[in-house]
Amino acid sequence: MKIRESVVILLFILFSFTGFSRSNVERSSVWILNSYHDGYYWSDRIMNGIRDVLGSGDSINMFVDYMDSKRCSDSIYFKQLSSLYAYKYKKQHFDAIITTDDNALQFMLQYHDRLFPGVPVAFCGINDFEPSMIAGETLYTGVMENYDESGTLQMVLDIHPETEKVIVINDGTVTGQLIINRFERVKDNFPVSLTYLSNLSREQIKDSLQKVNNKTIVIWSVYLRTRNEKMLTTRESVQMISQWSPVPVYCVWDVVGLGVVGGKVSSPFDQGSLVASMMLDILNGTNPQDISVGAVPTSYRFDYNVLDRFKIDEKTLPENSIIINRPFSFYKEYAKVIWTTIVIFILLIIIISILTFLNKRLRQAEDSLIVKNSELETQKEKLEHMNVDLKKARDEAQESNNLKTAFIANLGHEIRTPMNGIMGFANLLKKDNLSPDKQQRYVDVIKKSGNRMLNIINDLIDISRIEAGQVKVNISKVGLNTLMDSLYLFFLHQAEEKGLKLICEKGLDDQESVIETDKGKLEQVLSNLLRNAIKFTQHGEIVLSYEKMNGFLKFSVKDTGPGIEKENHLVIFERFRQAGKASATGEDGSGLGLAISQAFVEILGGEIYVDSQPGEGATFFFTLPYSKVRK
Repeated sequence: MKIRESVVILLFILFSFTGFSRSNVERSSVWILNSYHDGYYWSDRIMNGIRDVLGSGDSINMFVDYMDSKRCSDSIYFKQLSSLYAYKYKKQHFDAIITTDDNALQFMLQYHDRLFPGVPVAFCGINDFEPSMIAGETLYTGVMENYDESGTLQMVLDIHPETEKVIVINDGTVTGQLIINRFERVKDNFPVSLTYLSNLSREQIKDSLQKVNNKTIVIWSVYLRTRNEKMLTTRESVQMISQWSPVPVYCVWDVVGLGVVGGKVSSPFDQGSLVASMMLDILNGTNPQDISVGAVPTSYRFDYNVLDRFKIDEKTLPENSIIINRPFSFYKEYAKVIWTTIVIFILLIIIISILTFLNKRLRQAEDSLIVKNSELETQKEKLEHMNVDLKKARDEAQESNNLKTAFIANLGHEIRTPMNGIMGFANLLKKDNLSPDKQQRYVDVIKKSGNRMLNIINDLIDISRIEAGQVKVNISKVGLNTLMDSLYLFFLHQAEEKGLKLICEKGLDDQESVIETDKGKLEQVLSNLLRNAIKFTQHGEIVLSYEKMNGFLKFSVKDTGPGIEKENHLVIFERFRQAGKASATGEDGSGLGLAISQAFVEILGGEIYVDSQPGEGATFFFTLPYSKVRK
């Protein structure tokens, strides 16, 4: 016993070390060095982009450090950081390094060979990047910052053509000075004066903004450190400037959503995603020299709430502008459903117009026949031999007229109900203040009404063919067991949605169940009976079965529904009749299903009837001749 326990323990230790070693071999280690601090708006969004590509760490070990260079960025501080990182990671090997923003790249260029020799570096967020920055460095590639000051100024003038002065707000950091340099390079291309509120205290900026006139526009470039070295979060700074400024405030990097109108900006998230994708290529064996330094394209982004605050017309914005915080628009969300409803409505109008035209033509034909019949009566003695033909024509016309009259009378009634549902809820959908739940319920009612209207039209077409004697019988080989299984699977979901149990019982084996009959009509009869059973049964079970009896097949659909009064056992097979069950249960329908089923069963040589008592459910039976397929 002790020997067996020792073997188990040894095997567990062996496999544990094997798994541990394999995990370490498969997972790469990446060091991410951020120029600024955790919680800095720009850095956080870059990190979100990196994590989105590299994942949560299942395949890559990510080590993240923040230089906090917004608060301190002198050479002594950088040297102390290099000592800290050297000590911190003296036992850690990195497969690759990612740096974000300028200070982290400059730090890595200075201390890379001492700290992490031979490890490839991918950078992002670099202002005014020049290839000379990494000249002679074979392990570096990355993503440069893509500000578009010229595009931002042109956008501002297109939106506000009356602008005479542009105020650029920035701090005294390296990034702030770089942005001023970029504006200085392009300012002569525009007919406005540029003023810089640079490295001022909050009070100074507030006083300056309160003096601007309505022909001035403000651009927030970067203001995260005040004149007295007090640090501000991006959100604090942008919201503060936006609240103080009586004129619109724009931006050159993506702080849209914090209070500015908008700008032509690049996304820090996209920069993080791109540099992480480059890093994956490097980890997969690509030489950094073979990866060109890239840039994330800029896009026009605006905040709907701020556009509305300054009454800026969206028509003045550049094409393909992205507008965030836009209120929900029901029409834009459900335009397809709305137009589908309109098309259905137009089609129904066309159908009704055609039926009205046919009715007029039938009346004209009837009037013509009556006139001819009157003329023939006056010439009865001379035209006796034509009387039989005329009587036959008159009877056929009368029969056609009766069918037409019943068809038109019921069509108007049955179509009106779902049509009212479609029109009523379509009008309700036009309201702007509907909640998403109400909107979805209204759309569901429209779809349900449309399906009901389609079923009514199909039933009316079938009953019209039956009354006109135009039903054709298509005899083919039918596998009853296969058909029963198909119906069972089709209706199982509907039954389970109502909490009902659906049972299928077959009376013959597969070979004996192959017969000759009209498969389509048999399937429609069984479908009508199953659909009614599910519709009117609220709990319990439904049993679909058949058996062979005296040369006939006897089919049955049994439910545990409310049952049917005996005096209604024959009424329910009449057209447009439901024996009061619809009103009792809240179910709707054309009332044609059982009439169609009875006609099809009789055409196929059988009969249909019901056995039911109130409160005891109902069982519908019908028979068909057992016509076994001859070999």
